[in-house]
Amino acid sequence: MASRHRRGLFMLFEDDKIPYYQKVLAIQPANLLSYWTMEDASGPTIDDKSSNEFNAAVESGTLTFGVAGIGDGKTAIRFPGNAWAGGQSAGYIAAWNGAEQTIAAWVKASGAGMWADSAYRYIIRFYAGADDRVAIFRTSANGIIRFEYMAGATTKYLDVTDLAYTDWVHFCITVSKTNDRLRAYVNGTQFGADITGLGVYAGTMEWMSIGSDGSNSWSGDMAHVCTWSKELTPAEVASLASPFDTKGILFIGDSKTDADAWRTKLIKNIYASSGNRFTETPSRIAISEATTAIIKARCDADIVDMKAQTGAVSPKEISINLGANDVNGALLADNFKTDTQYIISAYHTAYPSANIRLTKIWKRGGEVGIAIANGLIDELYAENTWLKTGINESLFLPGEDDGATTTTDGVHLSAAGGTLEAAALQAAMGY
Repeated sequence: MASRHRRGLFMLFEDDKIPYYQKVLAIQPANLLSYWTMEDASGPTIDDKSSNEFNAAVESGTLTFGVAGIGDGKTAIRFPGNAWAGGQSAGYIAAWNGAEQTIAAWVKASGAGMWADSAYRYIIRFYAGADDRVAIFRTSANGIIRFEYMAGATTKYLDVTDLAYTDWVHFCITVSKTNDRLRAYVNGTQFGADITGLGVYAGTMEWMSIGSDGSNSWSGDMAHVCTWSKELTPAEVASLASPFDTKGILFIGDSKTDADAWRTKLIKNIYASSGNRFTETPSRIAISEATTAIIKARCDADIVDMKAQTGAVSPKEISINLGANDVNGALLADNFKTDTQYIISAYHTAYPSANIRLTKIWKRGGEVGIAIANGLIDELYAENTWLKTGINESLFLPGEDDGATTTTDGVHLSAAGGTLEAAALQAAMGY
C-alpha cells in the first residue's frame, strides 16, 4: 500500500489581526497588574505598560536591550546569566494578590546548552517571605521548568520535563485559591492536570525579580512579562501564547478522506468563533488520495466556493502542500509540473495580495519520484518569481504513518495534533 501523506491547502487569514501588546492590554484590564513589554531601548528602567505604571529596573549586572523579539515588531531584553531586574514599589506590593494570580512571559534560551548546564535559572519570582512565594524557573535537573507556588508553607509545583527549546516559548502559571488549583501552560496549552490542595497565602510581597531569584539568573532573552491579580481562563492564556490573532486557519487536504466533503463542510467553518482554528477535525473533511490532476480539476470551483464564504477578505498566506501519494510509483513529470503550475496560478489570480507558498514534498524514507517532483518544484520557484517557499513539513510532522485517521502519528492528526500543526504553521510563516 502506498504510504499516505498530508497534502492540500492551508489558508491563513489575518483581517482582524491586532498588535500583540493591544491584545495583552485588553485581557482582564481591570486585573492587569503589570505588563513589561521589554521593548525598552535602554536601562535602567523597564517600563510597565499597564495603567499602574509599576516600572521595574535593572538590579544587578548588565542587560542587553533591543534584541530581536517574538516577531510582533517589538524588541526584547537579553539576560546574560548573571544579571536581573526587579521592583518593589509600595503600590505594587499593595496591589499584589497572592491568592489569585496569573504570571506569563515569553522566553528564549541562550542556546541548547542552557537546558543541560545543571544550573537553577529563574524566569520570574515573587517573594513574600520564607513561607509564601511563586516562581517559574529552570531547576538544576536538565530540561525542566518548574511552576511553583508556596502559600502558608505549603508548596505545590508542576515540572515540565524534557525541554530543549532554542526559539521563543511562552510560559504561564495561574493560581486560584478560590478554585483551589494551580495550572501550568506551555505555549498556551495546559501541561498536566490541575494541582490542588493550595495553602493560605498570608505574606506581604517583599520583592519581585525578573530573570533571577537574586542569585540564579536566566540565560537568554525575555519579552512580554505580564501579571494579573486574577486567574486567567485557558482561552485567555492561549491568546497570550499567540503573537497574532487571525480569523482562522483553513486547511484543505488530507490523505484519506472524501474528496468532496470539504466543499460543503470545511469552508463554512473558516470564521470560527474561538480564535485560531484548525478546521480539519473532528470531521475529516478533506481531499483524499489526491493527485495534482484532481486538485487542478477542482480548484476553479473550489475558489468560487471560498470567495462565496470569505467575500472581499483575502487570506494573507496560502500554503499548497502536495503529498507523497501524488508521486509514488511512476511520476508523469510533465503532467505534474503543468498541473501544479495551473493550481498556483489559479490561486495567485484569485488572491493576488496573498503570499502563495508551495511546499516541497516530504516523506519519511524518500522515493525517487519525490526527488524528481521536488526538482520540478524548484523549476516552478524559478519561473514564478511571486511564488514563496513553503513550510518544511518535516519539522512538525514527526513519527510514522500507522494508517489511522485520528491518531497523532504525525500524518493523521487528532484534534490536539491538528492544533499543534496549526501553531507550527503560523510559526513557520513568521506569525
